[in-house]
Amino acid sequence: PFRELVEYYFELCGAYSLGTSSGIDFSYTERPQLTSTADLKRFFNTLNACDGLIAARKAIKCVRDGCRSPMETAFVMMLTLPKRDGGLGIRAIETDYEVKVPSNARALTRRTKFYMDAYLKRSRTDIEYNGFHHDTDEGRAIDEERKNALASMGYGIITISRHSFMRAAPFTRVMEAIQRKEGIRHSRLPEDFGVKQENLRRFVLRRFTERQRLIEEKRQQDTQ
Repeated sequence: PFRELVEYYFELCGAYSLGTSSGIDFSYTERPQLTSTADLKRFFNTLNACDGLIAARKAIKCVRDGCRSPMETAFVMMLTLPKRDGGLGIRAIETDYEVKVPSNARALTRRTKFYMDAYLKRSRTDIEYNGFHHDTDEGRAIDEERKNALASMGYGIITISRHSFMRAAPFTRVMEAIQRKEGIRHSRLPEDFGVKQENLRRFVLRRFTERQRLIEEKRQQDTQ
């Protein structure tokens, strides 16, 4: 299926490797990306007519290099997949995008450069996924410095937490904020876009919701 193909190419071009163990262990490890979207496109262009070639060429257009976790892949897929599939169809987007801190913003942060999870070029917006490591006092302080520095540099910032991503209503509000930043009109979306978007959200999070289900089952068994 098309969205699974996109996800697979994201994993090949991502800087992480999925765990192989069964049960409730859905861990991943960091590693250099195995290939790049440019290399895959060049490879596809060397092929003539063969099974799956058209789908491969369509899928790679939705993929970006360097996602550092399965959750980053999941969220970026929500931005790049076509609207007919529940995504926002954003093309001008880069992942793991490096921004150097200029001298006039150095007093606002301890960093000399930032890496944006997803950078929307058209609206100069940094989209950040905040996982568990952002919940510490140190993590929150770093996030505040980052936000202040990037704002002074002329960038907009939209953050999505794990809590928001895992719940339909908060997630819809985050996606609405991104649509407004990018100037995506509701009139340009399919009539059943809300349903398609929710179906896609459930698909990209299926591993994580399954993990939560297994953890809850194990917790219930342990208390019996």
